[in-house]
Amino acid sequence: MPRLYVVLKYGAILFWSSFVIAPFLWALTTSFKTINGVTGGPTYIPWLQYEPSLAAWGSLFGSTGGIDIVQPYIDSIVVTFGASLISIVLGTLAAYGLSRFTYQVGPVKNADIVFFFISQRIMPPVVLAIPFFLMLQFLGKQLSQRELTLNISDAGLELLAKEGYNPAFGARPLSPVAVGLVLAAAGARL
Repeated sequence: MPRLYVVLKYGAILFWSSFVIAPFLWALTTSFKTINGVTGGPTYIPWLQYEPSLAAWGSLFGSTGGIDIVQPYIDSIVVTFGASLISIVLGTLAAYGLSRFTYQVGPVKNADIVFFFISQRIMPPVVLAIPFFLMLQFLGKQLSQRELTLNISDAGLELLAKEGYNPAFGARPLSPVAVGLVLAAAGARL
């Protein structure tokens, strides 16, 4: 059994690798074809099915009236590294400030600031939206059986996300949080 597992594992890795690498190999071999070789039908193996040519690369780098790709590429590298450097410096300063000092502006504390960055900037909203909507869909079905309706706003979803997170334990199940919030609001109105 272990030998079969190893064979299947490496077979799957080999299959996936060829699936991922194939488009890059196709693009690379196509870059060495002439315009007639590209439009003349499928040819894949250099020197057997077609004669490689550097004409496409020459026109790409501007040698014979082609487009100039070198300067825009260098500009992109400069902008990318500059933006990355600014992000790293500002992120490091913010992380240092949040870890060393205690901030409290009204009800907002360090844990709230960290949660804001994690929930709003790092984690895509769709990761949180899908469980919320599935839970609300289930709740809506249960309420419709009793002929009741429930309307929830974006602020309510944000409150549910905030209350569903504990800095010590991470994310918590949303059902008890939602039930607690609804019962607290209902109790306050009664």
